[in-house]
Amino acid sequence: MQLKHIKTNVPGLEVEEQRSDGSASPQDAYDSELCISPLSQFFCNAGEQSPDIIAVVQLQGHLTFEKAVPVMQHLSELHDRFRRRVVFKNGAWLGEYLQDFNVRSLCQEVTLDGPDAQAAFDEYMSKRMSGEPLGNNGLPPWDGVLIHYSADPTRSDIVLRMSHMIADGHLILKLLRQITVPQDSVAQADYAAVVLGGASPVSGGGAGEQQQQQRMWLLRAVFFLAGLVMAVFRWLGGCWSGFTALLYSTGNIFYSDPVNAVKAAPEECWGKRKIASRTLPLDDFKATAKQLGVTINTLAVSCVGGGVRRYLQAQQQAVPKSVRMLVTVDTRALKSAPAGSGKDSMSRVPANCFTYIAVPVCTGDISPVERLGRVDRAVDWIRHSPALMLAVVMPAVTKCIYRDIKKAGAAMIRLLPAKATLCFSNVRGLQGSWTFGGVPVSRIYNAVQPSAMGCVISLLSYGDVITYAHTCYASKTSTPGVLLDCIAQEYAALREAASLKLCKAGENTDAQAGSSIKHQEEPAGCNTAEDQA
Repeated sequence: MQLKHIKTNVPGLEVEEQRSDGSASPQDAYDSELCISPLSQFFCNAGEQSPDIIAVVQLQGHLTFEKAVPVMQHLSELHDRFRRRVVFKNGAWLGEYLQDFNVRSLCQEVTLDGPDAQAAFDEYMSKRMSGEPLGNNGLPPWDGVLIHYSADPTRSDIVLRMSHMIADGHLILKLLRQITVPQDSVAQADYAAVVLGGASPVSGGGAGEQQQQQRMWLLRAVFFLAGLVMAVFRWLGGCWSGFTALLYSTGNIFYSDPVNAVKAAPEECWGKRKIASRTLPLDDFKATAKQLGVTINTLAVSCVGGGVRRYLQAQQQAVPKSVRMLVTVDTRALKSAPAGSGKDSMSRVPANCFTYIAVPVCTGDISPVERLGRVDRAVDWIRHSPALMLAVVMPAVTKCIYRDIKKAGAAMIRLLPAKATLCFSNVRGLQGSWTFGGVPVSRIYNAVQPSAMGCVISLLSYGDVITYAHTCYASKTSTPGVLLDCIAQEYAALREAASLKLCKAGENTDAQAGSSIKHQEEPAGCNTAEDQA
């Protein structure tokens, strides 16, 4: 086989394709190679269906290209993964580190026309998502683009697309914290906790801290005994819950959700993609979850389930009683390197240390509050069951059974992604206020290529808003924002229910207070004429 020279846009860089027998070419453009995770192996075989992740950083101001490039270059200098390409050798995908890598080859600047900046962005990103898969040019599988808008010169967007070999949804936000600058105490504490792996830089000490520790030990001793008794009862209840969840998870591989306006058939998971996003007020979202007695994650999942029902009804299609939603399970406890550990502090932190698990989400003909209760029980049911263990070992077991990585990748897609209705990703966003290249950040959200799942809903918070993003194939719909509008309608119904609950609680409190005041105002021993008679 003749060596094929691959020209790149990097000045002075020319790489050579590997020989068919897997031996290295005489003059390699890389300095080392490594095996990548089993899940990354599957994604590398996905080709056009690779679930690349997209991070959008919306800026409140004009950012020049010359200021954006050094930030991207700094990211590649911090982490070798950004100069790592993938090659198929000896039956497996390997990563190779390119030498003298310049990020300008993967960055560009564009200006979008049109009266609506967000609509122009969605249309541009839909075309970009539908283009060539990342890494096909012999370069690392990621790129970045700086977007300006003729309709809004005060807005700039930074869009990073990355293969899951480089970062997943959990890791990409940690990387973003390293190229953005915290602007307040909340952001500084967030940076210290996530990036440095410690608490806020401001810490106390002395006798007050010692007394607090003593009180903590006393409370732990008291709660230990109570917790021991509760653990026995929880174990008994968990045995039955775990058994049923195990049966459910095992049965997932044998049947598929019905194809409809949301669920894509395997033959529909090709071609052009679409993207849309919607925002909701974060404080209002938190207050609604608190008033209804659930977590923010549970509220978000229930809104998606209710949104799917509303969307199918609007499309005049049959609505199933429940749908399966794939959610990501992070199997990596990120161990942050201490401050000042050098540029390779996170080079050993792997991407794709996660797997999928299917959660049943109720879409039946019940009220939004009843649906929320069922979703809460379903999430808790799955979380405390052996189903998580099955999800964690599934990629390694599949690879071991099939031996061939391509066959194992196809089997992984058939197991869950091709059977569930949609995928849901919910990641904790940056806290506080940040800047990128000296320009304030107004919004951050992420999205995932629809890949073999057909429909992906992502949720991320930043500042005072949370952003739902929807990615899908154009073969299913050309207006992905309609499903997000249905999700917003479901949330509005739940918010109204939370407000009514709060009003009723306030009325009961006022009634009790009024009764108490009336009691106090009546003089003791004061009898009326009728009483005296």
